[in-house]
Amino acid sequence: MNGRTRLAALALSLAGLLAALGACSSSEPPARTASTALDSPGADTGLVEPFEPVDLYASTSTQGVAPSSAPQPSAPCSTGRPGAWTLEKPTTVAGRISSAEYLTPTDIIVTQDGTATVAYQGAGHLARTADDPPAADDPMDPSGGRDETWLEPGDDHLAVDGSGTQTMVVQEPVRFNSNTFTQFHDLVVADRPAGGSWSTAPVTAQDKEITGRVDVAVNASGAAVLVWSQNTRYRAIYRTAAGAPWSGPQRIPAARAYDFDVDIDDAGRIVLAYDRPYENPPGVYAIRRSRDGRWTPSKQLSGPDTELFGMALNADGVAVVSHGPTDDGTPLGRVHTSRMTADGTWQAPVRQPHSLGLHGVSVDERGRALIGGWDRGSLRGRWSRADGTWRQPFNIAADVDDTRRWGLDPHVTANGRGDALAAWGTKTGAGDLGLWARFAAAGGDWTKPQRVTPTTHQPTRFDAAIGDCGHAAFAWTSGKPHQLHIRRATPSGNTGRPGQVTGR
Repeated sequence: MNGRTRLAALALSLAGLLAALGACSSSEPPARTASTALDSPGADTGLVEPFEPVDLYASTSTQGVAPSSAPQPSAPCSTGRPGAWTLEKPTTVAGRISSAEYLTPTDIIVTQDGTATVAYQGAGHLARTADDPPAADDPMDPSGGRDETWLEPGDDHLAVDGSGTQTMVVQEPVRFNSNTFTQFHDLVVADRPAGGSWSTAPVTAQDKEITGRVDVAVNASGAAVLVWSQNTRYRAIYRTAAGAPWSGPQRIPAARAYDFDVDIDDAGRIVLAYDRPYENPPGVYAIRRSRDGRWTPSKQLSGPDTELFGMALNADGVAVVSHGPTDDGTPLGRVHTSRMTADGTWQAPVRQPHSLGLHGVSVDERGRALIGGWDRGSLRGRWSRADGTWRQPFNIAADVDDTRRWGLDPHVTANGRGDALAAWGTKTGAGDLGLWARFAAAGGDWTKPQRVTPTTHQPTRFDAAIGDCGHAAFAWTSGKPHQLHIRRATPSGNTGRPGQVTGR
C-alpha cells in the first residue's frame, strides 16, 4: 500500500469514525495510447539480522537478453497456452453500492473455471460480494447477517484455494473510543465452496485493538493466514488446511511496524514483508514462518526513508519485494526489488529503472518475477530470470496520458504459469477516461491494447486479476450514483504468438 492508498485508508478511517459518531465493447485505441513493439515479452520485539548498508541509488541492475525466451507455461490447465482473449460483455452488479469512490471495488479474484468474484462496499455500511457470471444469490453477504461490516481499501480481503473454495475477511465495528477517536473492530472470516454460498456461521477473530490493516492469504490446499495490525504490532490466526479450525490470535515478532503484505506458499511457509518508516531502525523488512510455527529473525531489506510497495510469493517459496523512497505515492528515487530464494536466502537489492515495481510485482511458479511501473509517459514492464537476474524492460503502453489519479493506477501481474495481464487508466484525445488492457501468454507476445470500459463509462476506480488458467477479470465503478461493473476476458487457443483480443 503506497502513499496514495494510505490516503484512502485514512479517508475510510474518517468515514468509520463519522459512522460511529452518528454523522454519518471493443474498440481500437487512440494513436497515442500504446506501442505494440516490445523488446519481448513470538516476542514483542523481533530479532533483526545485521544490515549491510547498500547504496539504494547504485546501479546493481543486471541487464540481459530481451525476454523473447520469457516464461513458458507449466501449470496443468485445460485451456493450454492462450492464443487469444475474448472480452465478454460487461455486467452491472445489482443493488446499491457505497457512494465513497475509494471503497469499491476493494478486491477481485478469478477461479480456474473463469468465474470472477468481486468484494465491494455496499450501501448502508455492508460488505458484499458479486460474481460474473452472476450467482443466483448475488449480491452475497459474507458476514453471516451482521448489521455493519467494512472493507479497507488496499487490503487483501479475498483469496481462493486450488479447489475453488474462497476465504474472505470483513471488519465489524464493535466500539468507539471518543477520547482517542479510535474505532475498534472484530474480524469476521467466512468460507465459500466453489459455486456455493458463504458460510452462515463465520469465524470471529476477537482481539483487544484491531485498528488497522487486514490481509488474508490461502495456498492451494486451503492452508491460510490472516494478519492484522493492532496499533503498531501484528497479530495473526492460522489454519493448516481447508476446513481445519483457525488458531487463536498469536503475536508476530515484528514490532513497531506500519504497512505490510503477507502470503503463504504450498508448503505452508508464510512470508511477511513490512515497513517501519517512523521507527528506529527504519526501513523495509521481511520475516518468514516455517510450517512448525517458528519465525526467522527479521531481515532488513532497505534503509531509512523507504517504504514497502508490494510483495509476491510463489508456490515454491520464492519471494520478491519491491520497495523504495516515496512522498505520498510519488517516488523520490528509484524503486528496488529484493528476492528471497526458496531456502530463505535473501539476495542483494536490485535497483530498477524509473518506477518499475511501484505498480505491480508477481512471481510465477518457476521463480520469474514480473514488475511494472511508469517511465515518464510510458507504462513499462520487466521480467526476471529464474535465478533472479533481470531482463531488459519493455513497453506495455507508450506515450499515454497517465491520469495520475488514485484508483486508476496500473495493474501489472502474472499467474503461476506466467500468463500476464497489464491494465491501466488513461485519457483519450477527447478527454474521457478509459480502462485499457493487454495480455500475454506464458512465452508469448503481448496482445494489442484493448479498451475494456465502454465509452459511456468514466471509471473512478478499478481492480484487475488473472487466474491460474489465464482467465482475467476487471471491476470498476462509474457514474453517480455509483455503479459497479465486471468484465471478464476468456482465453482460447494454444499458440500464444502473437496474442489477439476480440470483443463481444
